[in-house]
Formats: sequence, structure tokens, C-alpha cells
Amino acid sequence: MQSSASERQRDQVQTALANIATRVESNAADAAWIVRLGGPKRGIDVTARLEDDLLLVDAPLPSQLAASQSSASQSSDWNHLEATGRFAGGVKLARVAGRNPLRLRAELSLAARSQPLAALRALREGLLQAQTHCRTGALPPRILPADPADGEFSTAGLARLCEEAGWDFEPRRVGGVAELEVGSRFEQASLTPLANGSLLLRVELAACKGGQESSASAQAHCLMRAASFFRLVRPAAERNEDGQWQPRYEVSLTAGTHAAEIAEALAALSVACLYSAEELRVLATNAGLADRYLHHQHRQPHRAAPAGDRAEAQHAALEGLEPPASLAASANSRRGTTHA
Repeated sequence: MQSSASERQRDQVQTALANIATRVESNAADAAWIVRLGGPKRGIDVTARLEDDLLLVDAPLPSQLAASQSSASQSSDWNHLEATGRFAGGVKLARVAGRNPLRLRAELSLAARSQPLAALRALREGLLQAQTHCRTGALPPRILPADPADGEFSTAGLARLCEEAGWDFEPRRVGGVAELEVGSRFEQASLTPLANGSLLLRVELAACKGGQESSASAQAHCLMRAASFFRLVRPAAERNEDGQWQPRYEVSLTAGTHAAEIAEALAALSVACLYSAEELRVLATNAGLADRYLHHQHRQPHRAAPAGDRAEAQHAALEGLEPPASLAASANSRRGTTHA
């Protein structure tokens, strides 16, 4: 019975991929596909792979773009994070180890979706937006909140979905908030319906203050690395009222969302915050430890960290954002880590 369900899911995904792609090559044994999106000149080849009830999507940048985008500069990382927050379909830019470290990634939950076509159409749009951004630097248009929202993502609809998902929900004028499971700390995710019919779940992270160059550079790099190993969650950013970059974690869900997807999204945000929110706060506020983090990542000269009882422990935690095996083991049980 389980094999039959898996085969049915694989067939549904392949049919949906054929509807959005110009070419699909399948590997039935591995439940994986190589998919061509767009035309021959400006298209992109992506790999899609089924793992349990997740579709993992990964694509290197075309070689001519990878060379120009491979440097991990502070400004480029923040610009990539700003663009990521505007890509459709949960697509994200992620930094990984290797010669061409910038990749496009996305994870699509199929747990409650018998027909994934609408979600895959949004994913296709996001992948092509990301390629255009890397080629031209252009930002996709910002999608504004839906005010008022109706239907499944109205305040009443969100309250019902969260209740069915087993998460407490506190309504706001538009959308609402849900408390995350992050141990003794307090973190809330906002649930905001958007004008394009999608739902955005987001958690704001600590922002750097003006003039802290090393902190800003370290935090941006750390966020781009986090994109490579947290599932369903993507890091993003936009400038706040003070003109500083305001980072966040977010999950984007398309219309037709079920309670199981809400539960999965809130659990994924909880994992991301549990394992990295405090470290990102340290990077934002402690320039000495930010320097040491950059040295660890890039092997650059650095200043000595300031003395303090927690300095060494904090630095060890920051080095752990590579990430360690313990993160993969713990978070994977709650759908927290991403592509191998």
C-alpha cells in the first residue's frame, strides 16, 4: 500500500513537472528528475528529487553567472537576501561549499497536496525570477499584504487552520501570530496573507546597528549559509526605518494550504530559530565574535575577540553553524535540515 502511494505521488509530480517545463528527464529508480525551465537561451536546468513527502529542488547558476556571483561580499549577500524575500514559490539563494557556492534551492511539501501543479507553477516563477536577479541585479516586485483578506487566509480561516494544526493563534487586524517552540526563549511568527493569494509566515531576527561592518558582513554570510541546510525555511531581509538591514526567516505557502502544511511551516521556523536565532543575535551585537566567525569561514585576518565569560562558548556556537552533525540529526527529525 505504501509503495502504491509513493508511486502515485511520483506520477503526480512528474505530470505536474511536465506541465511547467520545456523538458523533463526522469530517473524512476531515484524518484528524481532533471527539468528544463524556460527557453534555450535564458532557461535554467534544475534537479528535483522526492524525499518522503518533500520535493527538493536544486540548481547551480549557469557558469557565466556563477563566476560573477561567487564572491561573498556583504553588499551582494544582503542584496541576495532582499531578492530572496520576493521570489515566488519559496525559492531561495543559498551559499554552499565548493568552487561555485551560490545555488538556487527550494523545498515543496507534498504531505497534504494531491495536486502539486499550482505550487510548482509558483516555484517555476521563483526560479526564473532568481535567475533574472543574478543576471541583472533586478528585484522582483514586492508583494503587499492583502487587506482585507478573505477565504482560507482570512483571520478566521487562519485561526481554523492553526487550531487544526495544533498551534495557538492570536489574531491581528491582518493575519495573526503564533508562538514558536524554541525552548525557554520567546519567538513569534507572523502569518500574513498576501495580495497574490499566498501566505507568508515570518520571524524577524536581530538587526545590526549602523557602522558595524564586520557584524553586518558576518550576519549576511551566516544567513546565506543557513539557506543551504534549513528545510522549507528561507532567510530574507529588507531595510528597516533606520536604513539598516532587517533579517528574517520565512516560509511561503500557496493557496490551497492545509493544516498539515501550517504545522510543518511553524515547526520548520521553530527549528531554524532554535538553532540559529541566538547566534545571529550575537553576530549582530558583538563585532569581535563576528570577526572570528568571518575568519573561520574565510580564513581572513581578524582582531582578537573581547574578553568575557561567554566569549569562547559563543564563538564555538558560531563555528557550529557550518553546521555540525548534531544539527542534522536533531533538526531532521523535525524536518529541519535540507539537501544533502
